[in-house]
Amino acid sequence: MQVDKKILRIKKFVDEGINEVFSSEKRDILRVIAEYSIMGGKRFRPILFFITLDTLGKKYRQFLDIGVAIELIHNSGLIYDDLPCIDNDTFRRERFSTYKRFGEGPAILAGNWLLNYAFKLIANQKGISPEMKIHLVQEAQKWTGIMIKGQLEELTLRTQKRSFSKRVLHSIYKNKTASLFVLSVKMASVISSCSSREDKVLVDYATFLGFAFQLIDDLREYNQGVIKEGEFNYVVLYGLETTQKLIDRNIRLSLNVLDTLERQTENLREIIFFIERFCLL
Repeated sequence: MQVDKKILRIKKFVDEGINEVFSSEKRDILRVIAEYSIMGGKRFRPILFFITLDTLGKKYRQFLDIGVAIELIHNSGLIYDDLPCIDNDTFRRERFSTYKRFGEGPAILAGNWLLNYAFKLIANQKGISPEMKIHLVQEAQKWTGIMIKGQLEELTLRTQKRSFSKRVLHSIYKNKTASLFVLSVKMASVISSCSSREDKVLVDYATFLGFAFQLIDDLREYNQGVIKEGEFNYVVLYGLETTQKLIDRNIRLSLNVLDTLERQTENLREIIFFIERFCLL
Protein backbone atom coordinates (compact mmCIF):
# COMPACT_ATOMS: atom_id res chain seq x y z
CA MET A 1 0.00 0.00 0.00
CA GLN A 2 1.11 3.56 -0.76
CA VAL A 3 0.49 4.75 2.80
CA ASP A 4 2.54 1.89 4.23
CA LYS A 5 5.44 2.90 1.98
CA LYS A 6 5.12 6.50 3.11
CA ILE A 7 5.11 5.47 6.77
CA LEU A 8 8.23 3.34 6.26
CA ARG A 9 9.94 6.26 4.48
CA ILE A 10 9.16 8.47 7.47
CA LYS A 11 10.55 5.82 9.84
CA LYS A 12 13.79 5.82 7.85
CA PHE A 13 13.80 9.63 8.03
CA VAL A 14 13.44 9.49 11.84
CA ASP A 15 16.17 6.87 12.17
CA GLU A 16 18.51 9.09 10.14
CA GLY A 17 17.70 12.01 12.43
CA ILE A 18 18.46 9.91 15.51
CA ASN A 19 21.78 8.85 14.00
CA GLU A 20 22.62 12.51 13.36
CA VAL A 21 21.97 13.35 17.02
CA PHE A 22 24.32 10.70 18.31
CA SER A 23 27.01 11.26 15.68
CA SER A 24 27.13 14.95 16.65
CA GLU A 25 27.84 14.18 20.31
CA LYS A 26 31.11 13.16 21.93
CA ARG A 27 31.25 9.38 22.18
CA ASP A 28 31.39 8.93 25.95
CA ILE A 29 29.83 6.13 28.01
CA LEU A 30 26.60 8.05 28.59
CA ARG A 31 26.07 8.56 24.88
CA VAL A 32 26.83 4.89 24.24
CA ILE A 33 24.19 3.81 26.78
CA ALA A 34 21.59 6.27 25.49
CA GLU A 35 22.23 5.17 21.91
CA TYR A 36 21.89 1.50 22.90
CA SER A 37 18.53 2.22 24.51
CA ILE A 38 17.00 3.86 21.46
CA MET A 39 18.09 1.49 18.70
CA GLY A 40 15.48 -0.77 17.12
CA GLY A 41 12.31 1.14 17.98
CA LYS A 42 9.21 1.23 15.78
CA ARG A 43 9.07 5.08 15.86
CA PHE A 44 5.25 5.14 15.91
CA ARG A 45 5.05 8.44 17.81
CA PRO A 46 7.28 10.56 15.56
CA ILE A 47 5.65 8.91 12.55
CA LEU A 48 2.29 10.08 13.91
CA PHE A 49 3.74 13.57 14.41
CA PHE A 50 4.94 13.78 10.80
CA ILE A 51 1.75 12.27 9.34
CA THR A 52 -0.27 14.82 11.32
CA LEU A 53 1.90 17.68 10.08
CA ASP A 54 1.44 16.43 6.53
CA THR A 55 -2.32 16.21 7.02
CA LEU A 56 -2.33 19.81 8.28
CA GLY A 57 -0.53 21.00 5.15
CA LYS A 58 2.97 21.46 6.58
CA LYS A 59 6.20 20.33 4.94
CA TYR A 60 7.28 18.01 7.71
CA ARG A 61 10.94 17.46 6.81
CA GLN A 62 12.03 20.77 8.35
CA PHE A 63 10.76 19.60 11.75
CA LEU A 64 12.97 16.54 12.10
CA ASP A 65 14.37 17.72 15.45
CA ILE A 66 10.87 17.79 16.98
CA GLY A 67 10.15 14.27 15.75
CA VAL A 68 13.43 13.00 17.17
CA ALA A 69 12.69 14.78 20.46
CA ILE A 70 9.38 12.91 20.76
CA GLU A 71 11.20 9.60 20.25
CA LEU A 72 13.85 10.49 22.84
CA ILE A 73 11.13 11.28 25.39
CA HIS A 74 9.43 7.96 24.67
CA ASN A 75 12.66 6.01 25.07
CA SER A 76 13.55 7.71 28.33
CA GLY A 77 10.25 6.37 29.64
CA LEU A 78 11.08 2.86 28.42
CA ILE A 79 14.40 2.91 30.30
CA TYR A 80 12.63 3.84 33.54
CA ASP A 81 9.81 1.38 32.86
CA ASP A 82 12.26 -1.55 32.67
CA LEU A 83 14.03 -0.80 35.98
CA PRO A 84 13.86 -3.38 38.79
CA CYS A 85 11.99 -0.91 41.00
CA ILE A 86 9.24 -0.55 38.39
CA ASP A 87 8.58 -3.37 35.87
CA ASN A 88 11.87 -5.27 36.25
CA ASP A 89 12.05 -6.24 32.58
CA THR A 90 15.16 -8.12 31.51
CA PHE A 91 14.59 -7.73 27.78
CA ARG A 92 13.51 -4.89 25.48
CA ARG A 93 13.38 -5.19 21.68
CA GLU A 94 14.79 -8.74 21.75
CA ARG A 95 17.95 -7.83 23.68
CA PHE A 96 18.89 -6.92 27.23
CA SER A 97 17.08 -3.89 28.61
CA THR A 98 19.32 -0.90 29.29
CA TYR A 99 19.66 -1.43 33.04
CA LYS A 100 20.38 -5.14 32.52
CA ARG A 101 23.14 -4.35 30.04
CA PHE A 102 24.77 -1.39 31.83
CA GLY A 103 23.44 -1.35 35.41
CA GLU A 104 20.67 0.60 37.14
CA GLY A 105 22.56 3.82 37.85
CA PRO A 106 23.94 4.30 34.32
CA ALA A 107 20.52 3.43 32.87
CA ILE A 108 18.79 6.10 34.96
CA LEU A 109 21.36 8.68 33.91
CA ALA A 110 20.95 7.69 30.25
CA GLY A 111 17.21 8.22 30.62
CA ASN A 112 17.93 11.67 32.04
CA TRP A 113 20.27 12.36 29.11
CA LEU A 114 17.57 11.46 26.57
CA LEU A 115 14.94 13.60 28.27
CA ASN A 116 17.29 16.54 28.63
CA TYR A 117 18.43 16.30 25.01
CA ALA A 118 14.83 16.17 23.80
CA PHE A 119 14.14 19.59 25.26
CA LYS A 120 17.37 20.89 23.74
CA LEU A 121 16.17 19.78 20.29
CA ILE A 122 12.81 21.47 20.76
CA ALA A 123 14.42 24.70 21.97
CA ASN A 124 16.85 24.71 19.01
CA GLN A 125 14.21 24.05 16.33
CA LYS A 126 14.81 26.43 13.44
CA GLY A 127 12.23 28.35 11.47
CA ILE A 128 9.73 29.02 14.25
CA SER A 129 9.17 31.94 16.59
CA PRO A 130 10.44 32.05 20.21
CA GLU A 131 6.80 32.08 21.33
CA MET A 132 6.09 28.86 19.44
CA LYS A 133 9.19 27.23 20.94
CA ILE A 134 7.91 28.08 24.42
CA HIS A 135 4.52 26.59 23.53
CA LEU A 136 6.14 23.39 22.22
CA VAL A 137 8.29 23.04 25.34
CA GLN A 138 5.19 23.50 27.50
CA GLU A 139 3.32 20.79 25.61
CA ALA A 140 6.30 18.42 25.87
CA GLN A 141 6.52 19.03 29.62
CA LYS A 142 2.77 18.58 30.12
CA TRP A 143 2.35 15.29 28.29
CA THR A 144 5.64 13.84 29.53
CA GLY A 145 4.40 14.59 33.04
CA ILE A 146 1.14 12.78 32.32
CA MET A 147 3.12 9.76 31.09
CA ILE A 148 5.06 9.74 34.37
CA LYS A 149 1.82 10.07 36.34
CA GLY A 150 0.44 7.00 34.57
CA GLN A 151 3.54 5.01 35.42
CA LEU A 152 3.23 6.02 39.08
CA GLU A 153 -0.46 5.06 39.13
CA GLU A 154 0.40 1.60 37.83
CA LEU A 155 3.33 1.18 40.21
CA THR A 156 1.22 2.22 43.19
CA LEU A 157 -1.53 -0.27 42.37
CA ARG A 158 0.95 -3.08 41.86
CA THR A 159 3.00 -2.48 45.01
CA GLN A 160 0.01 -1.92 47.27
CA LYS A 161 -1.85 -4.84 45.71
CA ARG A 162 -5.18 -3.02 45.91
CA SER A 163 -8.27 -3.98 43.97
CA PHE A 164 -9.17 -1.65 41.15
CA SER A 165 -11.85 -1.07 38.54
CA LYS A 166 -11.71 -1.03 34.75
CA ARG A 167 -12.05 2.74 34.97
CA VAL A 168 -8.79 2.96 36.95
CA LEU A 169 -6.96 0.73 34.48
CA HIS A 170 -8.31 2.78 31.58
CA SER A 171 -6.94 5.91 33.28
CA ILE A 172 -3.51 4.30 33.65
CA TYR A 173 -3.43 3.24 29.99
CA LYS A 174 -4.50 6.65 28.77
CA ASN A 175 -1.96 8.45 30.97
CA LYS A 176 0.96 6.07 30.56
CA THR A 177 0.61 5.21 26.86
CA ALA A 178 -1.85 7.51 25.08
CA SER A 179 -0.14 10.64 26.47
CA LEU A 180 2.76 10.53 24.00
CA PHE A 181 0.39 9.84 21.11
CA VAL A 182 -1.40 13.02 22.16
CA LEU A 183 1.94 14.84 22.45
CA SER A 184 2.72 13.86 18.85
CA VAL A 185 -0.44 15.42 17.44
CA LYS A 186 -0.30 18.42 19.81
CA MET A 187 3.17 19.36 18.57
CA ALA A 188 1.87 19.22 14.99
CA SER A 189 -1.19 21.24 16.02
CA VAL A 190 0.93 23.98 17.60
CA ILE A 191 3.26 24.21 14.59
CA SER A 192 0.27 24.37 12.24
CA SER A 193 -1.59 26.97 14.36
CA CYS A 194 -4.70 24.79 14.48
CA SER A 195 -8.00 26.12 15.72
CA SER A 196 -9.22 24.94 19.11
CA ARG A 197 -11.79 22.72 17.37
CA GLU A 198 -9.19 21.04 15.16
CA ASP A 199 -6.89 20.65 18.14
CA LYS A 200 -9.60 18.87 20.15
CA VAL A 201 -10.35 16.52 17.24
CA LEU A 202 -6.67 15.58 17.01
CA VAL A 203 -6.35 15.08 20.77
CA ASP A 204 -9.44 12.83 20.85
CA TYR A 205 -8.16 10.87 17.86
CA ALA A 206 -4.73 10.34 19.47
CA THR A 207 -6.27 9.37 22.82
CA PHE A 208 -8.41 6.66 21.25
CA LEU A 209 -5.48 5.51 19.10
CA GLY A 210 -3.06 5.39 22.05
CA PHE A 211 -5.53 3.45 24.18
CA ALA A 212 -6.11 0.97 21.36
CA PHE A 213 -2.35 0.64 20.91
CA GLN A 214 -1.85 -0.39 24.55
CA LEU A 215 -4.65 -2.94 24.33
CA ILE A 216 -3.20 -4.33 21.08
CA ASP A 217 0.18 -4.60 22.81
CA ASP A 218 -1.48 -6.48 25.69
CA LEU A 219 -3.02 -8.84 23.16
CA ARG A 220 0.37 -9.36 21.49
CA GLU A 221 2.02 -10.20 24.82
CA TYR A 222 -0.82 -12.59 25.68
CA ASN A 223 -0.53 -14.38 22.34
CA GLN A 224 3.25 -14.66 22.71
CA GLY A 225 3.04 -15.86 26.32
CA VAL A 226 5.46 -13.23 27.64
CA ILE A 227 3.37 -11.81 30.50
CA LYS A 228 5.11 -11.76 33.88
CA GLU A 229 3.33 -12.61 37.14
CA GLY A 230 1.77 -9.50 38.65
CA GLU A 231 1.98 -7.51 35.42
CA PHE A 232 -1.12 -5.63 34.29
CA ASN A 233 -2.53 -7.11 31.10
CA TYR A 234 -6.06 -6.43 29.93
CA VAL A 235 -6.50 -9.85 28.33
CA VAL A 236 -5.51 -11.65 31.54
CA LEU A 237 -7.72 -9.43 33.70
CA TYR A 238 -10.84 -9.22 31.54
CA GLY A 239 -10.55 -11.85 28.83
CA LEU A 240 -9.83 -12.03 25.13
CA GLU A 241 -13.32 -11.16 23.92
CA THR A 242 -13.65 -8.07 26.13
CA THR A 243 -10.21 -6.84 25.08
CA GLN A 244 -10.90 -7.28 21.38
CA LYS A 245 -14.23 -5.46 21.69
CA LEU A 246 -12.51 -2.55 23.42
CA ILE A 247 -9.80 -2.44 20.74
CA ASP A 248 -12.47 -2.38 18.03
CA ARG A 249 -14.42 0.32 19.88
CA ASN A 250 -11.41 2.63 20.25
CA ILE A 251 -10.36 2.12 16.63
CA ARG A 252 -13.92 2.95 15.56
CA LEU A 253 -13.97 6.05 17.77
CA SER A 254 -10.61 7.23 16.41
CA LEU A 255 -11.93 6.85 12.86
CA ASN A 256 -15.24 8.52 13.65
CA VAL A 257 -13.67 11.58 15.20
CA LEU A 258 -11.64 12.13 12.02
CA ASP A 259 -14.92 12.56 10.13
CA THR A 260 -15.23 15.96 11.84
CA LEU A 261 -11.79 17.14 10.70
CA GLU A 262 -12.11 19.11 7.48
CA ARG A 263 -8.84 17.80 6.06
CA GLN A 264 -7.67 14.93 3.89
CA THR A 265 -7.38 12.34 6.68
CA GLU A 266 -6.55 9.21 4.69
CA ASN A 267 -3.04 8.92 6.17
CA LEU A 268 -4.26 9.43 9.73
CA ARG A 269 -6.81 6.68 9.15
CA GLU A 270 -4.32 4.30 7.59
CA ILE A 271 -1.79 4.71 10.39
CA ILE A 272 -4.34 3.15 12.75
CA PHE A 273 -4.40 -0.07 10.75
CA PHE A 274 -0.67 0.06 10.09
CA ILE A 275 -0.03 0.10 13.84
CA GLU A 276 -2.51 -2.72 14.42
CA ARG A 277 -0.89 -4.90 11.74
CA PHE A 278 2.64 -4.12 12.88
CA CYS A 279 1.95 -4.84 16.55
CA LEU A 280 0.32 -8.17 15.87
CA LEU A 281 3.04 -9.52 13.57
